[in-house]
Amino acid sequence: PGEELPRDGWAVRPSDMDGRRDLRDVVAFSVDPPGCQDIDDSMSVRRIGGGCLEIGVHIADVDAFVSVGSALDREAARRCTTFYLVDRRYNMLPERLSGDVCSLHEGVDRLAVSVVFRVEEDTWEIQREHTWFGRTVIRNRAAMTYGQGHALLHDADPNAGVKRPHPPLTAGNAVEKSLHPLLKRDLRTLTLFARALKEGRTRGGAVDLSGGGGGEAEGGERLGSGGELKFELGPDGTPRAVAPAPDLEIHHTIAELMIVANSAVAAFVHARFPLHALLRVHRPPRDDGA
Repeated sequence: PGEELPRDGWAVRPSDMDGRRDLRDVVAFSVDPPGCQDIDDSMSVRRIGGGCLEIGVHIADVDAFVSVGSALDREAARRCTTFYLVDRRYNMLPERLSGDVCSLHEGVDRLAVSVVFRVEEDTWEIQREHTWFGRTVIRNRAAMTYGQGHALLHDADPNAGVKRPHPPLTAGNAVEKSLHPLLKRDLRTLTLFARALKEGRTRGGAVDLSGGGGGEAEGGERLGSGGELKFELGPDGTPRAVAPAPDLEIHHTIAELMIVANSAVAAFVHARFPLHALLRVHRPPRDDGA
């Protein structure tokens, strides 16, 4: 029901700051597919001296707007997830939440839940005892696309090809030019960190089931073969072309950040609530290879 939803023009109030760390002075940014409205995660890099970094992963705080047992909670539980089709999506939560108040849009204050890692820059080792978990307020400085992040990493113009006027409240607007050097540095830092994370997971027995070897697109981009497809729609919304989505390193960088944040939260929860922590266990592979 409407009375459970924030009003149009909702903004962070002083009372919302209670119990939250104010991270609005930290340069956070997001990387998503073009036109993405539900921007639910962002990241940040802060240099704190002594050869250490603070790397933050910030997730939109949906829990702040959905009370346990409320009509929103019950309906979300019934829907289970958001369904993405070629030309539309069916939201688990109302558009006011998923596409606005709980979306980390560029240039506005948003409530978040954050994991902040202290990382040694020379070894990329996480100082686990200094990992911080908590509720925050952040401001996304650049809601980029994967293509824009890829461009910055390769000394190209992230704003080349940006359509104007850009649809409001979506990823892919022109990136403020004064931010280019800082974002380039932070993206390169996160790329190196993610490579170290992936190497460590692989040594620990992690298996990548997303596929690979999908070929190469024009411009040298790898094409993924893990099932993600990119559709071109005609004026009437009918698909008229389909191809594997490009597989850029920045896709894997963002994925590694989400994995390390989720793993840290899981370990934290298990250490403090061992009788209530749940572990999802997959069935072993069948002998017939199916």
